Amino acid sequence: MRSIVSLSLLILALALSGCAVLEGTKLAPVAVIEVIMQKGVAPFEAHFSGVASHDLYGEVVSYEWDFGEGGSGSGAIVEHVYRNPGTFVVSLRVENSLGIQNTARATVVVKEKPVPDTPSGLVASVADDGSIELSWSDRSDDEEGFQIERSGPESGFEVIEITDSNMRDFVDKKDLEPDTEYCYRVRAFNDDGESDYSSPACVTTEAASEPIDDVTSVDENDVVTVTRTVMVDGDTITVEVVVEAKVELELLAVVEKLESLELSNGELTTFAVNLQPGDTLMFSYEIADSEADGGTVFGTIRAKPVDADSEILELTSTLE
Repeated sequence: MRSIVSLSLLILALALSGCAVLEGTKLAPVAVIEVIMQKGVAPFEAHFSGVASHDLYGEVVSYEWDFGEGGSGSGAIVEHVYRNPGTFVVSLRVENSLGIQNTARATVVVKEKPVPDTPSGLVASVADDGSIELSWSDRSDDEEGFQIERSGPESGFEVIEITDSNMRDFVDKKDLEPDTEYCYRVRAFNDDGESDYSSPACVTTEAASEPIDDVTSVDENDVVTVTRTVMVDGDTITVEVVVEAKVELELLAVVEKLESLELSNGELTTFAVNLQPGDTLMFSYEIADSEADGGTVFGTIRAKPVDADSEILELTSTLE
């Protein structure tokens, strides 16, 4: 009976005196911290619960938190955002209805957000149209894009393209010179920085094929003058034929024939009647750019003067 009276008097004395801390005594509440995910990447939102805290002689009435980096909170369940990396000791101080307190501690580890992993397996190859095709392996899932750099014979690596995320290939068509080696490298990036560069990949563009120089050939007799001009503009080969009458003509006909070449636009024949001296007959056509080595254009011009026999001219051009 004496022990019960003594305990009652102690509780009453504590209540009357306003004593707040008796940690380590049987009267102190039990503080318990539960952390959902104790590790994360900044900014890391940590969730804490003190619900499991309890008191043997009363009830827990207060939960005060110190998040270990200057922040604080209250309540049985709280959350806190750690914006910087580091190791933080979180403390929970609980107080029961008698004003007695106890503290529990837990550790939270926050790491820096990593930069993306380095792309690998970069391959460069020359396409049929002369462009350079790149492909690589995307080894990261948090990049915001890729930075593609190119070096040439007269320059170091320079950025030529910034792609979106999840890209694995790119086609370079920018200012490429024939028979020239180009080297490429790729790296991933996000808000926190850039990955290392991939291993470089180098490739040499194909040598330029010898262009067909613009060629003009002229043939004439006493009846007509024939001029054929072969003109090259990129992949377009144009043949222009001009026939000038030197005498009065009843009929003028031109027939062109192609050997190892293919007509892509225009007609290969034309004619005119009743031409006066100085009149001209002009027409043109286009030849498809062929991978075949060379080709030949044959031209036959038939001119019928008034009151005279027909005159025939043969004109040949060879395309190399």
